[in-house]
Amino acid sequence: MNGRGSIVFPCGKSATVNQLRASTRISNSLLIVTIRRSGLMRLDLRWARDIEMKRLCDSAARVCAVFTVLFASSLHLNNAAQARPAITVALRSTGSPARLHSSAAHVYLFRGLLNVFSLGMDDLAVQLRAAGIAAVVANHAQWRGVADEIIANYRAGQRGPIILVGHSLGADAVMSMAEYLGQMGVPVALVVPFDGTSPHAATANVARVLNLYKHESARIGRGPGFRGELTNFYVRDVNVDHFNIDKSAALHSLVIRKIRAIGLPVARQRQRQNPSNADLPAAGASTNSSHGAQKAAGVGV
Repeated sequence: MNGRGSIVFPCGKSATVNQLRASTRISNSLLIVTIRRSGLMRLDLRWARDIEMKRLCDSAARVCAVFTVLFASSLHLNNAAQARPAITVALRSTGSPARLHSSAAHVYLFRGLLNVFSLGMDDLAVQLRAAGIAAVVANHAQWRGVADEIIANYRAGQRGPIILVGHSLGADAVMSMAEYLGQMGVPVALVVPFDGTSPHAATANVARVLNLYKHESARIGRGPGFRGELTNFYVRDVNVDHFNIDKSAALHSLVIRKIRAIGLPVARQRQRQNPSNADLPAAGASTNSSHGAQKAAGVGV
């Protein structure tokens, strides 16, 4: 400090005590402002993160709510249909059941989960109806009620070919349904599973199985007493997967030709013979190869 009350720094500059005090106050103020601003920035970032998390939670809640509504609606429809299977089938049939000939083929198609993933079954039913073949569509959970109606109709004299078609869980359902019908003494002319979710075995009352699949776990084997025609048809098209196999136009054409080949000749034959003998599987008609069926169908997979 020199004689004038100033402090001399090594660099040669000097400053009074009052100047130093003022500079210190300014620095402290700037430091406080900087700290406060940093705190506000941290608060802003935390607030932004909280808002983003809230938006994500809200979106997740909406998705869960949609799936909950779909699931509840499916359960409601399934329960209602189980309680009134005859009404459900009549509403989706091609005209009044009373007008359907007792020897005509009847096709029963079953969707998979929640009635939203197997709408190809509805498209196939429309094509069958346009070809003059009776077709009804239901959810996979309704198969037992529909089967009970089939049993009642069969015992009442309706002996036309029974054809079961299903996708995914609906494919599993038609295999279980065929087995149940066999226990009740009802023959099944054809079962067409579209890529089921678990392995099954064809039962003795089934004349033909056309299994359209993408995964090896969905292959169908021969159960005890089965002497019919079994075709495991592997779909090689890379553009076809489990979720759209039911909508394949080529597979629809294949199935329709198969159904027409069964229904029309049988209907004509039954005008000349006893209806009770028409659905028995022909001896020696067994096959487990899909190659010949693919060539005959003209479908490239």
